[in-house]
Amino acid sequence: VLEPPRGGAATKSRRNNNNNNNNNKSIKNKLSSSHNYVLSNADPFAPLKEIAELTLKDVAMSFRFAVDSTRRDFQSGKFMSGLLPRAQKVVDRMTTATGMARGKGIPAPVTGGEGTPAVVSGDIDALNFCAAMRVFAEWRGPGQNSP
Repeated sequence: VLEPPRGGAATKSRRNNNNNNNNNKSIKNKLSSSHNYVLSNADPFAPLKEIAELTLKDVAMSFRFAVDSTRRDFQSGKFMSGLLPRAQKVVDRMTTATGMARGKGIPAPVTGGEGTPAVVSGDIDALNFCAAMRVFAEWRGPGQNSP
């Protein structure tokens, strides 16, 4: 493999049925005009150079951020102060990307209710998880081959 495909826009399929094609085009036009698919775009939301600089620990912290950032008791400043600058950049880009994917004026959900344990199995915002997975997927090639 010379270059792995990037994101959801890497391939396009064509349909033989003209009627389905017209319906699909009108649906795509409606969706694309009102929503930004930044997490599945062919280009990653963080530059590959920045992602390649991450260590496995930095990538793990992107997942920790994905889980913890929507908790009621999450303190962004405290979390970010424990990260190296390279990881802070990627977490900032994750926050921006998930905000764009969520849509203007749509707040992130709050996970973990009052009196629930610190970590509940499966208690994660789907967009945050997608952003962390995208970081991992992009890091997987260059990050594993770094010196």
